[in-house]
Amino acid sequence: MPPILLDNIREAAALLLKHISAESKIMICIDSDCDGYTSAALLLNYIYARFPSAIGNFTYYTHEGKTHGLHDLVIDGDIALVIAPDSSSNDYEIHEALSKEGVEVLVLDHH
Repeated sequence: MPPILLDNIREAAALLLKHISAESKIMICIDSDCDGYTSAALLLNYIYARFPSAIGNFTYYTHEGKTHGLHDLVIDGDIALVIAPDSSSNDYEIHEALSKEGVEVLVLDHH
């Protein structure tokens, strides 16, 4: 299936481009398993290839231990977007709490 047919992919791309264009601080939350590291690496490599000057606005958070999603995420006040590759599709309460703090969340998950 072509990636453009994925549910909400256009909205996801628009959200990412909005924050890259605004030079927002963006955090990628990396699950500490093979899928988590691989999906985060692919995403960061793609962003670097397409928007090399934006990569300096990215930071990442890696879980200690075998944790998934955003449950133990620690962010500072400057982060405007959190990206959760391969996780967090069921972390609704955390998405809502981050939104109330003015932090948008981009979930890229297959669940």
